Amino acid sequence: MTWTRGLGASWCCRKSRHALTAGAIVLCVACLAYGDEKASSPREEVSEAKRELARGLFREGVALLDAGRYAEALQCFQRAYVSWNSPKILLNIATSLRDLGQNAKAATTYARYLATVEPDNPRREEVARALEEISGDLGRIVSNDLRGATRLWLDDVEIAAVAGREIWVEPGSHV
Repeated sequence: MTWTRGLGASWCCRKSRHALTAGAIVLCVACLAYGDEKASSPREEVSEAKRELARGLFREGVALLDAGRYAEALQCFQRAYVSWNSPKILLNIATSLRDLGQNAKAATTYARYLATVEPDNPRREEVARALEEISGDLGRIVSNDLRGATRLWLDDVEIAAVAGREIWVEPGSHV
């Protein structure tokens, strides 16, 4: 394990290659970072204009999903989520990813949904079952003990540094 300086003046704990096997493998990722970026920002009030934009994109995404045009639906849902980070939109992103066979990304998004919604949400149990169904053949990384980290990198892709966040990965080698 080595410490390397990544982009944006952050220091990341990186292992040159780490083979993941099928099943839920929990790795503790510890990173130290400089800077004052927040790992996650609190939910901000969303303007009515942004909500309307998100609703339109959401409706378009649902129509595309129903038509089996999953990649296009995913793009609509992702654009909608940028405008309004609603758990309902996040759930549709996960569903689109699953329909596209991107199970690791879908599992990560399902886990994020479960972490976002209230404990009494009526869809919680259904989403937990969906996560369980697809996670059996995946590896799982949980970021713990971040000590002020703002950035993590996995396979040269930057991900938000959020303590306890689950990131699912396909079996194989990852950096």
